[in-house]
Amino acid sequence: MAPTTRIGIIRIDVAGYWDIEDLLALSESLAESYGLFYPLVASEDVIRDTLYDHLRQKFWSGDIDARHFGRFLYQRIPSDEGLKLRSFSYASAGVMEICGVLACLLMLAKVARAWIQAAADLVDLWAWRSFLRSEKASENRKEISS
Repeated sequence: MAPTTRIGIIRIDVAGYWDIEDLLALSESLAESYGLFYPLVASEDVIRDTLYDHLRQKFWSGDIDARHFGRFLYQRIPSDEGLKLRSFSYASAGVMEICGVLACLLMLAKVARAWIQAAADLVDLWAWRSFLRSEKASENRKEISS
């Protein structure tokens, strides 16, 4: 008997200024990431082994387009365990609900949070650097005027 797969739901806020290109980019990014994580959490040994075989064959053949490898794997995920659009509401602001394998969604959320934190830290660092530069410029002006 195959292990039971737990399905989960993620909610993504959709800002009023999104356009169709933003939705396309999100869709491709989610499918790509999901395809990369799914082999780690596939509940059935046969499916997991098949995905690992695809991974080994592509990697060792040298015939690999690393940019779209997650999408290649995603296309080989059984359709009942792929990402599904559960609901979509587009108002200012809206929300999108996507369901998929819970363990895979949790990994996606962790990676997304890490990227968001890294971006926030980068902005903070840039702001601190700008502040230090303005302080140094202020000191230089004081020295010149003295």
